[in-house]
Amino acid sequence: MQNIATYFSPRRGSRTRAGVALAGLILAGSVLAGCGAPPLGAGGPAPIGTTLPVATLAPSPTPSPIPTLAPSPTVPPIAIAPTETPQVYAIIDWVNFVRFGGITYVENFDNSVRPLTESDLGPQYGSVQFKYVDNVHEPDYMSKHGKDGDAAFLEPGTPVYTVKGYQPTFRLAARMGDRIALYEADTNPHAQKGADLLDLAGKVTRIGVNSEQDGTTELGSIDDSAQVAALVQLVLDAPVDPDQSVMDGTGYFVVFYLQDGTVVKRSYWPQTGEMWRGIHPSKAFASAVIQAVARLPVDQSQ
Repeated sequence: MQNIATYFSPRRGSRTRAGVALAGLILAGSVLAGCGAPPLGAGGPAPIGTTLPVATLAPSPTPSPIPTLAPSPTVPPIAIAPTETPQVYAIIDWVNFVRFGGITYVENFDNSVRPLTESDLGPQYGSVQFKYVDNVHEPDYMSKHGKDGDAAFLEPGTPVYTVKGYQPTFRLAARMGDRIALYEADTNPHAQKGADLLDLAGKVTRIGVNSEQDGTTELGSIDDSAQVAALVQLVLDAPVDPDQSVMDGTGYFVVFYLQDGTVVKRSYWPQTGEMWRGIHPSKAFASAVIQAVARLPVDQSQ
């Protein structure tokens, strides 16, 4: 906020001038000495040789000084002291993430039917070094200052574990209160293909296609094991480019049901062929999803 100062200017008074009185001419009449001439002004010219009295102006009285108004005292400007600039913080709704090895993992909330237990935990993979909640107020802090050991909600020192049966580049886990949070790779700067993000080979029993409106209403399903294996391979072989993200048209949630009872859910847009996060399987995968929704048989020859 800029400083604001209010200034008051002294009022100026008007001047009153005193008039100057003008004395009139006073004619002093004299009687001619030894002459019986009539007084001046009695009529007729004065005789030759007569000394005439001189008319004089009476001096004007000294005029009174012109009254003036005393100048108003100078009023100093009144300045309003600047207020402190308030600190403005963005209200950030952080997702539950952890970061290790340059990979950002986000919690998988879709395993309420089969939550992780202590028996699912493998060796410790690392520990949390810095918590974002209550400490970070910049929305772009992660992109500028993110580092390994960061977490959204986990306290510093919290152990982070591998998950048995899965590559640590795909899944990690940590105790969080009275539950075990399952984290899955969201972005990996080193990922070149789908398999670098998703460890699904030989683990998927079926594929569901859910509504984008609620994420849970199943619109179609692919249950044939050969078809499932072929489609999973299309995803694992797909190029990864999160910078070329185009999410247009009708979207779905593709759900991979795994052998251990857990699931992996990814948003998918058949029109542009993109699966979250930057995975681009071939058109055959898009056709399979669309036909599953339409309850049509899948043609794997494409």
